[in-house]
Amino acid sequence: PAIIWPGLYSTVNSFNFYNYFISHHFFVASSLFSFFAYKIKIEKRDPVILFFVTNLVFMAIIFFNKIFETNYMFSDKIPDRVVNTLPFLKYFHSVLITEVMGTFIILVLYALARKTNKELKKLDLA
Repeated sequence: PAIIWPGLYSTVNSFNFYNYFISHHFFVASSLFSFFAYKIKIEKRDPVILFFVTNLVFMAIIFFNKIFETNYMFSDKIPDRVVNTLPFLKYFHSVLITEVMGTFIILVLYALARKTNKELKKLDLA
């Protein structure tokens, strides 16, 4: 959601702008680059491990948000700019929305990775 609805209140000339793009877009792009450039093979157990690890990170972020009264990773509430775009989200708890979205992303990326793994396997046989 942060990539689609950034909610930046700064300009290209500010540190927050670059910090935001580095912390969101750069890491997504570098992960995809690493997957394809290093021809990483994804095993069947990897999505399960990823699900548990990301949930551990999410739980840690929830505690962080409680201590410092922040809303990082939307664990406390979905921002108004997102609810204005998708009004049906106001009927669901923010943790449920994040869990469902995260699980969906894991499954989609796993399906794409398995397809890529099959293509790489065909190339290895040639």
